Amino acid sequence: MSTLRPSPLRVGSSGDRDALIACFSRAEFREAAVCRALAIPSLDGLDGDVRARVDGTAGARDVLDALVRLFVVGTAVDRASLELVMTPREMTTLIDTDLIRPAGREDGGSWYAPVRLVPLSDGSGSDREVLIASDRPDDVDGVRGEPFSDVVFSGHNPLTRQFLSLLPRTPAAAVLDLCSGTGVAALAAAGTAPRVVAVDLTDRATHFAIFNRWINGTDNVEVRTGNLFEPVEGEWFDRIVAHPPYVPTLFHTAIYRDGGETGDQVLREIVRQAPQHLCAGGTFHLLSIGLDTAAAPFEARVREWLGDASAQFDIIFGLSSSKAPKQFARTLVDRVNGSSPSDYERWLAVFDRLQVRDVVYGALVGRRIPEPGGAPQTRRVVLQTPAGPGGFDRLFRWFDYLRRPDRIAHVLATRPSVGAGTSLDVHYDLDGGSLTPRTFRLTNDGAQFKIQLETDGWVIALMNEFTGAETVASVYDAARRGRRVPDGFEAFDFCELVCFLAERGLLQGTGIDA
Repeated sequence: MSTLRPSPLRVGSSGDRDALIACFSRAEFREAAVCRALAIPSLDGLDGDVRARVDGTAGARDVLDALVRLFVVGTAVDRASLELVMTPREMTTLIDTDLIRPAGREDGGSWYAPVRLVPLSDGSGSDREVLIASDRPDDVDGVRGEPFSDVVFSGHNPLTRQFLSLLPRTPAAAVLDLCSGTGVAALAAAGTAPRVVAVDLTDRATHFAIFNRWINGTDNVEVRTGNLFEPVEGEWFDRIVAHPPYVPTLFHTAIYRDGGETGDQVLREIVRQAPQHLCAGGTFHLLSIGLDTAAAPFEARVREWLGDASAQFDIIFGLSSSKAPKQFARTLVDRVNGSSPSDYERWLAVFDRLQVRDVVYGALVGRRIPEPGGAPQTRRVVLQTPAGPGGFDRLFRWFDYLRRPDRIAHVLATRPSVGAGTSLDVHYDLDGGSLTPRTFRLTNDGAQFKIQLETDGWVIALMNEFTGAETVASVYDAARRGRRVPDGFEAFDFCELVCFLAERGLLQGTGIDA
């Protein structure tokens, strides 16, 4: 791959921005309108053959059609029809900011866009959208060809959208977006913090991020170039977010994608250095793959990366998917550009040497414990679809509850009830000519993380006694007198069981909620 291609786009004046925004507003150039124009359910499908979804002529029917053809589909538009649907000021601004270029020298000619520019929901659940310019995945300077090493990855794909959906929308004093690429996460965070800093390794990425900051009018976003935390040495943040390169690679070829042999090379450095930049009570939010090894699951390995600061952090890994090493090796060979069939055996040897049991993918979230004292917590949860930041926030509050010195006395005094959405599946086996219940599986569709728990029949019977009227202490005393708990199962053990069920949303209510 070649590197350091000249960067497109030029930042204009505030008047230029006003002219562009007026054009986009007049066209109703928004995500839903673009999807309707292309008859696609989501912009996540842009990397398919969207060219087939516009007619073969080079003419634009109206301003929306022109913008979709130029910036979304990536086809040229003839000059005459473009000048019919655009005002002279709009044409001048599109040219001056390098958003369009002449595609031919013949009289009249046509115009093409050297970048992709697409409206995208900021992931907050509101109707706010941001405009994101990026390199085209299949087109460089109007010519189809191989991408280059510092290509700026499009913000319009399911992985980026998942990343945005996991980011907190609560207020923060300062947010740091590492491996920022187009700056999409920093722009999404601009409404939550008075100060946001976006950092990327490549000049090309920061060039795009600066343009995206300008066109979206987000003056509280700073854009810096450098290796991870180097550009913010000595600075502290309440929130650190990153969607780092994490694809394992035998040969480093794409900066936005490749994460070293294990895929966690960049991720490991972010976690290792985060304690030098994250305030007490602050959080980091990362979307990546990880490795479960024979030595430890991924989240336990992450805790080791924190080094001396390990005891200061709670760690949650939200699992989205998991693949066995053989399956993941086949995925790498089939999907990563530049791979060859012989790489399959090489990957199996790598995973065998590292003693990999599973390659996991999901959200890694950590919080610096606000107050010293008490044991740090480590959890793996299973993400629901769609997932959001609320479940992580609740768990962190719950961890603080678990560290309360009076927790056991407090739990005994609470009056929980069965969690809303809880259901029970019972499996019966034929035993001596009659059906006997053997396994009991609890689920909770109302929980923010996917819950599926096998337990014993006596636990189910006691859960039915939690109606919100009785305290935990009274339920335990009655169960002990009736010999409905195992021998040696003390009040402390019962409180631990209640907390276990409450953490998973299977018990809730009066006093037990974090």
